[in-house]
Amino acid sequence: MIVTHRTVIVETDTTMAAAIATACPEGTSVVARVDAAFAQPAGSGDDVTLALVIGPSIDLDAALTATERLRRDDPRTAVILICRRLDTSTLAAALRAGVHEVLSQHALADLAHAISHAHATRSRVKRADDVPVPRRARVTTVFAAKGGVGKTTVSTSLASSLAARGEKTALVDLDVAFGDVAVTLNLFPARDISDAAMVGDSLDLTTLESMLTVHASGLKVLAAPHEPGRSELITPESVTRVIELLAATYDHVLVDTPPALDERVLAAIDTSDLALLVATLDVPALKNLRAALDTLTLIGVSPERQRVLLNRADAEVGVSLADVPAALGRPVSAILPSSRDVPGAVNRGEVLVTANPRHPFSVAIARIATDLSRADDIEFPAISTPPVAGALLRDRLRVGPWRRAAATSTAGAA
Repeated sequence: MIVTHRTVIVETDTTMAAAIATACPEGTSVVARVDAAFAQPAGSGDDVTLALVIGPSIDLDAALTATERLRRDDPRTAVILICRRLDTSTLAAALRAGVHEVLSQHALADLAHAISHAHATRSRVKRADDVPVPRRARVTTVFAAKGGVGKTTVSTSLASSLAARGEKTALVDLDVAFGDVAVTLNLFPARDISDAAMVGDSLDLTTLESMLTVHASGLKVLAAPHEPGRSELITPESVTRVIELLAATYDHVLVDTPPALDERVLAAIDTSDLALLVATLDVPALKNLRAALDTLTLIGVSPERQRVLLNRADAEVGVSLADVPAALGRPVSAILPSSRDVPGAVNRGEVLVTANPRHPFSVAIARIATDLSRADDIEFPAISTPPVAGALLRDRLRVGPWRRAAATSTAGAA
């Protein structure tokens, strides 16, 4: 089907309307009232998208009321709002109403891109009576109980691998204070998860899609806030809504998290099918991982929904991979090799799994992606567990007892 794109400017000031029109596609029409824009012939069937560019002379309340009506009655119409002065309250009100994009009247150079993006987004939207039964994505929250273990590398690599093989994949950066997903993927997002949170209960999939940033692999990213203070806007309820909306239409939704089981992270895990917990072969990381596993079990996340991934598992640091399952009381679901090529790729603005699919790290990530794509659970590798060594490491991970024992032993020697 050939989709026709139409653009209509709503503006009473003829000088401003002319200035706006210079950034619009050829054939753009101008009306002076919002209700007149509704009277424009929209064509027939699902082959027409309409972008309404509402100028700064139009009453804001009338513009937002019209937007709310459009979102309900005609989801293939997008509204772009141009304001005299762009402030936080106006932006929040516009996003809640369902405005596709808000621009200052001094930033008309960005209008052409906004219109193109609006039409592209609305082209993928079907009318309500044609929407199929929503699919349920596999939702995976990637968590690490300690920083520096490569959690974001795992999230971005796994999500990119899934997207590159044709799986429709979204990645949400829930590290709202220090999220690194965008910089790891060399992305420059215009919107982030705080914008989605500002919309509140009115957030729908069409609005959410407009806030995603597309990576070269096809992966779509909802970035963490880039401005200090905006993290306070993000509530556990908004996290749940974002994930559920994405899960209704994507094959995979991955959530990258901070190294803390706060309310947002718990909301993500509660909404997920799987919690993938990342650690490295060092005692502090494994100690924190064991505490996280125990905590998740205590709050009702079944062990069947918890998976352990060891990053840099071939590093010779004095802890044997074979000792880990007995120490944690859980099997290891997946392992990743250590390689300097991984941070090297990040520093070059690349993702190793797509830049070099044959690299050992990429092959290991691809194996995990394949397991995630299956209907059954992630398979466990065959890792032998010598009972004596594993028991010794397990005792060390019991933080209180082994530290007290060490202190007693030192005191006795003195």
